Amino acid sequence: MMDESNDKTDKSCIILVRVFDSCVGDIRTRFLDMPIVNVGTASNLFEALKLSFSNHGLDFSKCLAFMSDTTNVMKGTRSGVQKLIRNQYPHVFDVSCICHLAAISN
Repeated sequence: MMDESNDKTDKSCIILVRVFDSCVGDIRTRFLDMPIVNVGTASNLFEALKLSFSNHGLDFSKCLAFMSDTTNVMKGTRSGVQKLIRNQYPHVFDVSCICHLAAISN
């Protein structure tokens, strides 16, 4: 899961991962990183995502799904982060964040 902030100082995005934890034999959600991305374009966010995976020894090609909010920068069909992911990793499923969907449905 990836979500960006709208703070007035440095712009950061939070990256959470769900991984199989072989120590406990279960799937766990873990904080991965919170990189600074002051220019929040889809390409900058995608590069930050890939760099965070790489810096933590994770192979992005093994990613199964990507979850984010429903903003154009994340879900844009021409140049959003999800589109950039699908261009390089067509097997990655697009999953919308249920919390963000619930917020916009009210």
